[in-house]
Amino acid sequence: MAHVNGRGRLARPAEDRGRRTGHRVRHSTVVVAVLLVLAAFVSHPVAAGAQPAQPWLNRWLNPDRRADLLLREMTLEEKVELMTGDQGEAPAAYFNAGIPRLGIPELRMADAGAGIAPRGWTLPGTGNRATAMPAGIALGATFDPTLAHDLATAVTEEALATRHAVLLGPNADIVRLPWWGRAGETHSEDPLLTSQLVTSYVRAVQAQPVIDDLKHYNVYNQETNRGDAQNSIIDERTLQEIYTRPWADVVERADPGSVMCSFNKVNGTFVCENPLLLDQILREQLRFKGFVITDFGAIHSTAPSIRAGTDMETGTKVLYDGALLAAVQSGQVPIELVDRSVHRILRTMFAFRVFDTTYSGGPIPVAQHGSVAQRVEEQAITLLKNDAAQLPLTSATRSIAVIGGDANITAALGGASYVLPVHSVSPLQGIQDRAAADGIDVRWAPGADPVNAASMLPGPPAVPSSVLAPPGGGTGLRAEYFANPDLAGSRC
Repeated sequence: MAHVNGRGRLARPAEDRGRRTGHRVRHSTVVVAVLLVLAAFVSHPVAAGAQPAQPWLNRWLNPDRRADLLLREMTLEEKVELMTGDQGEAPAAYFNAGIPRLGIPELRMADAGAGIAPRGWTLPGTGNRATAMPAGIALGATFDPTLAHDLATAVTEEALATRHAVLLGPNADIVRLPWWGRAGETHSEDPLLTSQLVTSYVRAVQAQPVIDDLKHYNVYNQETNRGDAQNSIIDERTLQEIYTRPWADVVERADPGSVMCSFNKVNGTFVCENPLLLDQILREQLRFKGFVITDFGAIHSTAPSIRAGTDMETGTKVLYDGALLAAVQSGQVPIELVDRSVHRILRTMFAFRVFDTTYSGGPIPVAQHGSVAQRVEEQAITLLKNDAAQLPLTSATRSIAVIGGDANITAALGGASYVLPVHSVSPLQGIQDRAAADGIDVRWAPGADPVNAASMLPGPPAVPSSVLAPPGGGTGLRAEYFANPDLAGSRC
């Protein structure tokens, strides 16, 4: 029988207390037994007491341990192979073939400046077309990290659909020259805004089993002689506070798995072999843990590049591959540097679940991702002047004149950022579609020639061909060529 003790609580009989103690002992025994079973499973995931043939495939181990185990089994040739891209007929922008003997999967890397570029893949229903996202500079005009996250999520889903394990982008470059050829795929001239957008972007990418490759490190902002002698002379404060600020923030807050070294020199040394940028700043100061790859043709040496911290040659297959193998065999490059780079690559692949993910591909949600692209583009529109509140147009508008040689053309970034769009609407078509609902008449006049190669010439805009009438009819100019300065005889 229970009774009240001196503290006002019910006291249980001794035999009841004994039974409760026994329950606690049995309960503790069960917990210990479960923990022992789990420990055995973690140590031996294939079968209790049996070590798997390839222990680095045990996903219960941490990435560093898995990389250590695999590195021990690799030959020198296999290590160099992992550090060298397989170009030629590669089914991706950059590509590293797998090493089946060791269970190392292939690495497909997607150009993704404004969506997934068409590089040897095809999808059910859409072929080699993907969602054409707004340019990076448009994302910058939104000032909205949330939109950056949404856009990056959609792009990453399409990277998975196209079987890519690495996404080449976004850009963390700082726009300093308005005529820079890659200004369109970069976000802004402001390091803080770039930091916020790119950090959000990288987080969204790596929330899925995709490694983000942040580019182009560092001080890259012009195209003239970019792959040869272009040399950015810069002081320490500008380097740290302007150019390196986005990289510092992204590494600290988003932990990108990879970084791409840029084409140019900085203070006389190519970035891909620059120990100040790669070793002292990126790895020691910023504590970057991933691996460094080269841009297409950005590597210019073997020993200096691997010493500075470039881990993988991509785009070209010239200065690692056989050259690196020979450099190690001759003693010019210590094997420890190769092991360092290989460990960085493997650890990152393990950390971002590349070994543990089947990239089977599949269709893309066209309407869903199209709405993301439209939302970003709408928020990017910036109205600088609106005298007399002319915009937005009201229902009282009866007609609209559209003037421009490219009004019926959908603009797109070129190069690595080019996307073959699933769906596109030209400015003229968009205006016509919207106006038709209100019965507004839309008329278009080219006014000038569309953008073409002549548009790249310096000087004032060319005279529109529509106002030129050469002999014989038609529009434009007629050129005649002679083989002499007297313009005599037959034309060439």
